[in-house]
Amino acid sequence: MTFSALETRGFIVLKSFLDTEDIARAIEEYNQIKVKRGIMQGRCVIMEKFGKLIDKISFETNLKINSINFGAAYFDTGVFTNSWHQDHEPYYKWQNSYDSINLWAPIIKIKSNISGIEIVPFDNLASKISKELLESEFIGKGAKSFKSQPTQTTVYDDEDGKTFTLDFSLSEISEIPEMSVGDAIVMRGDLLHKTQDANSRRVAMSIRATNGNGIITKEKFLSGCQRKRMMINANPKGFEMLNQLFLKEGRDTATVFDIMKNL
Repeated sequence: MTFSALETRGFIVLKSFLDTEDIARAIEEYNQIKVKRGIMQGRCVIMEKFGKLIDKISFETNLKINSINFGAAYFDTGVFTNSWHQDHEPYYKWQNSYDSINLWAPIIKIKSNISGIEIVPFDNLASKISKELLESEFIGKGAKSFKSQPTQTTVYDDEDGKTFTLDFSLSEISEIPEMSVGDAIVMRGDLLHKTQDANSRRVAMSIRATNGNGIITKEKFLSGCQRKRMMINANPKGFEMLNQLFLKEGRDTATVFDIMKNL
């Protein structure tokens, strides 16, 4: 297995990454904590396996990954689906989506070719836009929503509030990896993605890791558009430690490790 595609394409697929015991433990946890809104926070039931994976990724690529974010999230298509986006909360927290990964693995899935995840590989995106736009707006970035239409895509930057248009549909350059229960896709934090469809019930486990030495600044955390402020204010527990360090203790910078050690 080579991990270089994380640098060039933004993702890799790991077949049969979860064994039957991993899947059973994940389903057990999911059944214990599921709630109506469809996003469930739990423990990381494959902490040791995930730790070994990020060690290999850090050794074989230029991604700096050394800190597992606490816990896992579970996504159930029966009650929740995602449209095209770059992740919001992790970018607001860690401020760097290149040195971050999301391991997404279905634990309940009927067929391999439906109800999975649809992605836009970075080499495909690079074939449609300038290098300058790619680097300034997408690589290492996050907190974007997309409205993809047949001939164009509107980009909503939920970090600074700007909007711009791409002259193509994301479906022109997207890919849908065929995935069965136990398979996993490892995505860089800046990868554009969405739910493939909700034609069948699928539950996926999502676990994240990032660069513990990454610097988070008070200036960037407190800046941004109204939508960013609304999303942060709507999740006080998720941003509690950043508010503590920056607003109550008066620090100007912190590392991811500073945040994680206080969780």
